[in-house]
Amino acid sequence: MSEFITIPLANPIRLYDIDEGMSHAQYTPDFETNRCYFQKFNYDDNLRVQLLLSKTHLSSIMLYLKDSELNEIEFDGGGLYGDYGTEYDLWNCYSETILNQVEGIYFIEIRIGIVVDPESETPSIEFHVLRSEPIHIAEAHEKTVLIKYSNDANKFNLKFITDFVSPPQLYFYLRVEGGILSDGFKPGSKDEVYIDQVRSVVLLDSEPFIIYTFSFGSATGMPNWLADKINRVLSCNLVTINNKHFSKNDGAKLEPSRSENYSLAGWKIDLVSNTDDDFIPDDAGSALSGYCGLLSGGGSGETHERLHKMDNPLDHEAVASEDYGKIPRANYSDGKWALTAPVVIPFTATATPTISAYQAIYAHVYGEYPVIECWLVDGTTRTLLMQPPIISLSGGLIDTIMFDLGFENTGFIIIR
Repeated sequence: MSEFITIPLANPIRLYDIDEGMSHAQYTPDFETNRCYFQKFNYDDNLRVQLLLSKTHLSSIMLYLKDSELNEIEFDGGGLYGDYGTEYDLWNCYSETILNQVEGIYFIEIRIGIVVDPESETPSIEFHVLRSEPIHIAEAHEKTVLIKYSNDANKFNLKFITDFVSPPQLYFYLRVEGGILSDGFKPGSKDEVYIDQVRSVVLLDSEPFIIYTFSFGSATGMPNWLADKINRVLSCNLVTINNKHFSKNDGAKLEPSRSENYSLAGWKIDLVSNTDDDFIPDDAGSALSGYCGLLSGGGSGETHERLHKMDNPLDHEAVASEDYGKIPRANYSDGKWALTAPVVIPFTATATPTISAYQAIYAHVYGEYPVIECWLVDGTTRTLLMQPPIISLSGGLIDTIMFDLGFENTGFIIIR
């Protein structure tokens, strides 16, 4: 690896220099059973990757998505997000669409041109290619959870807070096999008691809590490098798992479950919820994703995926025919999706269609976390914008919802 490039280990994908490093399959000892592992992504997952680059040494950089035969499918140039310390610039690449591909095996590749001697009259450039482990993109990977993570300060060679975007908090996204099994539910309490001379006990105070044992890895396990990433992710202080806030229990650490001479393993760790609305898993063997669709989530974010991604399918034919009454509302009530007709808000010739005063006007009907969709209209053609909305909060509640189109257009926003 070039001395001018630093790969933060808390990135959601593992990257290695193809000329100097090795993939997981290459560094597995010869005497072990070497099982290939494909990192999981859903096609609507977001991707953020960052690198540290020595100042004045960057010539060019580009991130590519490649298929299993290393043919280029998509690319993104990212951008520099300012200094990281005194010696490095931070390069950030964030995309909400690059993983939106047909199901298959892919690789992420980053090509970097480095100026070795920038002060020379004839500087020379060396090129490096960083490649990910193979990734499997599918519409939906069952029994996986999405870990969204950030930190309240820049740490781990990553920039979590920056002045280059608004809002300034940056989040990363890691999808792994995992969840809570029935035996991972452990209620407890912190008690304060008074014991008198005859051993009579009086409970003075008690704070109940629940410890959740999370299991990570499929039935065949996962590689050590992914366990290392989970460990680093859980060292951040802003972590959600399927939109539910968690942190490590005091003294908790990842514990492996291994088979001898086998390269993959399962991992467990005790986590606690950071909010009061604890839930009780009641489906043994299911992943957390099986019941977290009903959890409240989110807050202000760079974009608010909770308002964009929905568990109930959209009826495109109903939109095309303007039969909006057939579109199910996103709020879950009494064990089913309510079939209340949505609100349709048209807009004309604007680049930033906006819904103001959501709490005052709509929240009493559509709840705190509705699905918000932006449809663009060109003649008789209606196209769903795949970009999540940007929100602002007031008193911790959604106040304004806006789509940044980047160009003037005509269409309508659906709240459901």
